[in-house]
Amino acid sequence: MSALITQLTGRTAEDFARTKLFGPLGITDYSWPRDPLGQSYGGWGLSLKPRDMAKIGYLYLRHGRWGEQQLLPPQWIETVSHATVNMNVPGDRDLRYANQFWALPDKHVFMTSGYHCQVIMVLPDVDIVAVTTGRDSCPLGKLADAISGAVRSDTALPASPEAAASLAAAIRPEKQ
Repeated sequence: MSALITQLTGRTAEDFARTKLFGPLGITDYSWPRDPLGQSYGGWGLSLKPRDMAKIGYLYLRHGRWGEQQLLPPQWIETVSHATVNMNVPGDRDLRYANQFWALPDKHVFMTSGYHCQVIMVLPDVDIVAVTTGRDSCPLGKLADAISGAVRSDTALPASPEAAASLAAAIRPEKQ
């Protein structure tokens, strides 16, 4: 993937991501190893802080929009959120794959999944992004059930303008 990005853009995947994704999202503290030829690894190795992982998830939850900017095409989000390639993974029989993303269509969940349960999970039906970091592998379907089950309620929370303003300030895109 990284070699393809380099070929198409004339820049390494890291340089491209820094300009087109990380910069607009305010992601500055990350590690992305390179191979001996200087290519950013394409299938693994990117290390992000959980807060920055959540920014990427929020970008996907909002159909590629970050503030007033459309950083990713909505059709890209549509493709990954409805992944169709059945991976037949034991424990997650309904797990599907498309373009570096995994989906559990029956649970209305899509995600990135890295080494040992490093996950950015997007749950559009409940308007949630969940981030996990760990040291062991985890069944993604069970994780999706646990997260969506924890946020369901029979009644709505009372309105809290102060809490809404605090949340909005905390996730507001930084001005460049």
